[in-house]
Amino acid sequence: MPLATLLAYWLEELDEMQEGAVDEHLLGCDHCSASLQTLVDIGSEIRVAVRGGEVRAVLTDAFIDKLAAQNVRLREYRLEHNGSVNCTVAPEDEVLVTRLRAPLAGIERLDVDFLDANGQSIRRFRDIPFDPAAGEVVITQQIQAVRAMPATTVRYRLYDMASPSGERLVSEYALHHTPHPT
Repeated sequence: MPLATLLAYWLEELDEMQEGAVDEHLLGCDHCSASLQTLVDIGSEIRVAVRGGEVRAVLTDAFIDKLAAQNVRLREYRLEHNGSVNCTVAPEDEVLVTRLRAPLAGIERLDVDFLDANGQSIRRFRDIPFDPAAGEVVITQQIQAVRAMPATTVRYRLYDMASPSGERLVSEYALHHTPHPT
């Protein structure tokens, strides 16, 4: 069974008929059952790292929904296309989620650049997973690093990497961070 199917099964993204077929297959296939268990184990470790605020990554909506269903304390900021937001992280927050809205229709490859207050790239995520129809990119930050930041402005930039004219800026966002009062 393809790994993508097992992953969709684990993420509960299959319809009832597909899910039933996978259930039946797993009952008779030790190899696929072991592969699914490996996915579950990796997912658990990733969830622990994300929940611990140790990860800076591009995630799916489904992953964030699973964290919320497990009562993970999320701090979410939603930025409209070319938008900005005043933001902070409270001591009780476990995961920091930034949702970047953008016109993504027709884009095939997308990069996200994370920049410091001086406009210097801190980290570039290349060829990220995204759903053009959703019209947003979902990112987490290392929450402890954000907690330690002084008052500053950081930026994200989304780039269309498959544009006929080369790299094309799709959208830019500003996050005006203020440390949480202790």
